[in-house]
Amino acid sequence: MRRIVTLLTDFGTADGFVGAMKGVVLSRAPDARVIDLTHEIPPHDVRCGAWALREASRTFPVNTIHVAVVDPGVGTERRPILVASRGQLYVGPDNGLLSLAAPRGDGDAFLLDQPALHRQEASRTFHGRDIFASVAGHLAAGLSKESCGTPISTWDCIEEPRPRKRGDSILGEVLHSDRFGNLVTNIDRDALQGDEDWEVTLAERSVGPLRRTFGEVGPGEWVAYLGSGGFVEVAVREGQAASFFSTDASVAPVSVTLCRKAVKS
Repeated sequence: MRRIVTLLTDFGTADGFVGAMKGVVLSRAPDARVIDLTHEIPPHDVRCGAWALREASRTFPVNTIHVAVVDPGVGTERRPILVASRGQLYVGPDNGLLSLAAPRGDGDAFLLDQPALHRQEASRTFHGRDIFASVAGHLAAGLSKESCGTPISTWDCIEEPRPRKRGDSILGEVLHSDRFGNLVTNIDRDALQGDEDWEVTLAERSVGPLRRTFGEVGPGEWVAYLGSGGFVEVAVREGQAASFFSTDASVAPVSVTLCRKAVKS
């Protein structure tokens, strides 16, 4: 059976970096199916890459090999790792990039410390090609995960803030914005507990009731809805909600509040 290998990077496609990674995978496993998840992650944005990897990888068949490279620490002491979690294999740097798709404690992990599986004379600055793609190719050719390196018990994780309950309200924050400028929050379907009768406030801006689709508001109007990833999102129809706020959580998180709609007597 042909193994699927996916690639996610912040490399873009103007240079030959992605092509080189594909060449290495196919050199090890000529029958592999190599699929691009995205190469448009903002440069060095590990959190954005982790989010995209989780959302995309969960749709693939079991035993898919996912290579993810958003790696500002390449060449430093950060480790190259493989994590097997929920029927998927994730290969990449140990900087939190894999952790939303493969949470710590939910799988087996291995340090990629077998030089025979790397490209000869591996570069210090292109582990995507020389370590991660090479190991993925060997996996696609039939190598077991246990043969890829030494087992490890922990790996770096990105901690996502959880929404909080306060009376009849849910308090959350914006995690990131997508290509359309839609703001994805940390308030998930479970937090709503099956109830979609909420009024939404973003920072100090009243967005209005939680809607089902964009079509319930006009162009240029704000709208909140439960997105395809299962999280509440806030958007401007045919506009860019992100242009109104900084989504850099290191500066200040953008708050989101859901309040139960008042019941009319």
